Amino acid sequence: MDIWLVVSLMCGLLAALSVINSRAQSSRCRGDQIAFRPDMPWQLERIEHKLDRILDHLGIQIDATEFDVILADVPPTHKISVLKTVRELTGLGLKEAKDLVEAAPVLLQARSPLDKAKTLKRHLEEAGAIVTITPRL
Repeated sequence: MDIWLVVSLMCGLLAALSVINSRAQSSRCRGDQIAFRPDMPWQLERIEHKLDRILDHLGIQIDATEFDVILADVPPTHKISVLKTVRELTGLGLKEAKDLVEAAPVLLQARSPLDKAKTLKRHLEEAGAIVTITPRL
């Protein structure tokens, strides 16, 4: 199997676990959804650490220059403030921004530089959204 395929699959798994973690911490989880698991961030860190060890062992250095910003979840209590923030940051109209916020988890910004991705994440988290940043390989 091609090594880059393995790395790509592992990074995809890490991104998926990050979204699952974000959804698990959401205040709108019901009994039929993922239950709140306070140990999820710790498990995510373990997976990241194992991924780093595997890449180091294989001698692969990954320096991502582009990142995807994912709007993982919007708690109902913060929906309006997140909607306003999304409109300000993206320049979308009211209907488009509302559809985007209600479709979470959704890709908000693709192939952003790290500083812009962190800025988007900070603004959205201040508004109450749960946001993840994943590297683009």
